Amino acid sequence: MDESLRSAAQSGNIDALYALIEEDADVLRRIDEMEFVDTPLHIAAAAGHTEFARELMNLKPSFARKLNQSGSSPLHLALQNKQEKMVDDLLSIDKNLVRVKGREGYTPLHHAAREGNDSLLSKFLEKCPSSILDVTVRNETALHIAAKYNKLEALKAILEWLPISFHGSIINSEDKDGNTVLHIAASNNQTQMIKLLIQSKRVLTGKVNQSGFRPLEVLEAQARDDSRDSVNILKRAKDPAYIIIEKMFSPKIRGYIEIMTEIREMKTETVNTLLVVLSLILTMTYQAVLSPPIVVAKRIIILLVPLYFIMACCYSVAHAIIAPNPYVYFGASAGVKANLIPFHAKGMEDGFLRDIDQMEFVDTPLHVAAAAGCTEFALELLDLKPSLATKLNQEGLGPMHLALQNEHAETVLSLLRFDKNLVRVEGKNGYTPFLYAVTKGDSPCRTTASKLFKF
Repeated sequence: MDESLRSAAQSGNIDALYALIEEDADVLRRIDEMEFVDTPLHIAAAAGHTEFARELMNLKPSFARKLNQSGSSPLHLALQNKQEKMVDDLLSIDKNLVRVKGREGYTPLHHAAREGNDSLLSKFLEKCPSSILDVTVRNETALHIAAKYNKLEALKAILEWLPISFHGSIINSEDKDGNTVLHIAASNNQTQMIKLLIQSKRVLTGKVNQSGFRPLEVLEAQARDDSRDSVNILKRAKDPAYIIIEKMFSPKIRGYIEIMTEIREMKTETVNTLLVVLSLILTMTYQAVLSPPIVVAKRIIILLVPLYFIMACCYSVAHAIIAPNPYVYFGASAGVKANLIPFHAKGMEDGFLRDIDQMEFVDTPLHVAAAAGCTEFALELLDLKPSLATKLNQEGLGPMHLALQNEHAETVLSLLRFDKNLVRVEGKNGYTPFLYAVTKGDSPCRTTASKLFKF
């Protein structure tokens, strides 16, 4: 760059800038043709000369997105030099500058998260909400970076801002090693961060990273004396996928599901041993029943009752080996009017949801969650598979119809916030959710619809 132009940028002298342009009309164009360069805008941004920077932005807007040899844009340099007025001015001209990726894929948002500048984070997210989706070359979100550098206030600022439609997908996203934000917080034994993430009620505590560890296992592997509080928080935490079980099923059914979860995680050798032992017990029982004394007979009858339950478990073990998604086919035994109920995070795998989405008319897990008023679970499903929201079940009803039918106003509002056009989904006989509630629903259902849809 011409030294006269550099000097003008360093001093913020606009008159000197135009004098140079009069001498050489292509002076800015030649700089713009260079791939990596400190433009006059870089120099002015680092020095905090806002008027000079605005003048350059008018003359050459492309300078704002160029990187210098260090991989920094003008906005990156303004941040690094704590020129907050410059940051505000640049964003007022082009809010999307917060998404410009520099060295290692860091955007200005990532930089603010690393520095723990919660006020700037909030400002960036308000001006450019989509910037939360940007990731570094290591596939880290701003949440990952805040956790990585132990910036609690930055993490809190992002979580407080995070819109409900982004929440589940962002908070549970994985870096290149398969680590979620919770994995990172656990690896650093950040108790307050762990508590904050758990309180969000959208974090999946059972996610496994590429090393095969859940967040709790990452924490326990460190064997640190000061990690007891963090361990206890994670042990008490429950996945959103499990919350629906507590709301919808009796304690006996929930207990059975927990047993089944443990059985599914058994090693093959353990399962084989269990089956052999059970076979021996049943053989001995059969032989004793042929001619037992009355006291023995009574004891055998008492024994047979739990054995029936054990054999049911064995049947489910076999079913778990054969069936691809055994957790979801439990609706009838629980008295729920649905064919598919997700019991475990494993039931939310992409393949499972894709298979359901390919069915033309089906009660999806979203239908079940909407009918039960499990709003958080419903939103998690929408993050994973938005198309479920417009599917109809065998009765010609969508999730919104069912939420209205069961007077779950909060669920209805959350679905509408996710996609306002869901109110136009036509079900059986062409009924939209509102028309269905008004014409088919009972009086409370009609009242709920009238309050929500103020037509």
